[in-house]
Amino acid sequence: MDCKKELRREIDRAFYIADRPTNERYALINHKYDGSCPLIDEEGYCSLQRACGEEAIPLVCRMYPRAVKKGELYELSCSGSCEKTLELLTENTRPLEFETAEPKIPYDGIILTNPRAQSKTEIRKLAAEKMRDRKEPLCVRLHAVGKIVNGPSDENAPTFEKILKGLGEKALRFIVRMLLRFESMSAALSRYVPSALANLGITEEIFEDADALASAAEKYKLANEHFFTVLPEAEAYLEKMMINHMFYEQFPYTDFEETNGDAYLALCASYAILKFLSVSYMADKSKKDDFISVAAAVFRFTEHTSFYKNAMILMKNEGFADEDSAFELIEI
Repeated sequence: MDCKKELRREIDRAFYIADRPTNERYALINHKYDGSCPLIDEEGYCSLQRACGEEAIPLVCRMYPRAVKKGELYELSCSGSCEKTLELLTENTRPLEFETAEPKIPYDGIILTNPRAQSKTEIRKLAAEKMRDRKEPLCVRLHAVGKIVNGPSDENAPTFEKILKGLGEKALRFIVRMLLRFESMSAALSRYVPSALANLGITEEIFEDADALASAAEKYKLANEHFFTVLPEAEAYLEKMMINHMFYEQFPYTDFEETNGDAYLALCASYAILKFLSVSYMADKSKKDDFISVAAAVFRFTEHTSFYKNAMILMKNEGFADEDSAFELIEI
């Protein structure tokens, strides 16, 4: 490969040979500790593509943000980690729809086969239909998805009166702990978490100070009001982003041996981070571009790391072990 010696050394460190190499899947990217690609330069561009052109980069990189996956059918999806994907999703407030077509796939050998996803296609279809039902607030719809995923239940979804509690102390403590832990693992999140927490006056000492917790919760309430004032269609945007995320992840399938219920808990954690970080970061901002930037950073972490596995464990450890207890988290 014709490139500078410095880049060649970076390339040698950036890839490792697959356990069962094939012509289409010979080597894999050796991600950095925070889940980012080691070839991304300081300006956020691919140093390999800059130096050697598009043909030099792996097929998965050429396809990004598109992904082709195999469930019962081949599925084409786009990652929410790409700002352009989110821009297209938020061009309007029409519910997200899916089409059956015969697409022209530009590259061979990029199919990701998830055989366990085949038995969960119908669950995902019902979940998406529920998420599009705008007769109820988004958090109530997301709670109902848990009932769908975990099987029939005689219990009704939470009433609107229960939603009025807003951000509780338990949920606030947990979200802040998650963000502080994940920030150190994600270059994407580290760009937004400090500002978001500062807007609420949150420091690590908040866990020991009830008054500080109450103050942060009140500031979040004001930030939430500001968020929906400057972005009155934000709930529709969040809905479409989460449905796109569920389709991209082939929810409730994920990349570890989870139960449907475990996948749902991680989905709740993903939504809680998206909503909390967007609202908090936007507390002193008013442009939709800022919202899209922080949302893309969240999906960059939740869709391209082991987030689902880690979040599920954290949820259970903190007392959010089923869809009903998780409601306190998603009603923020």
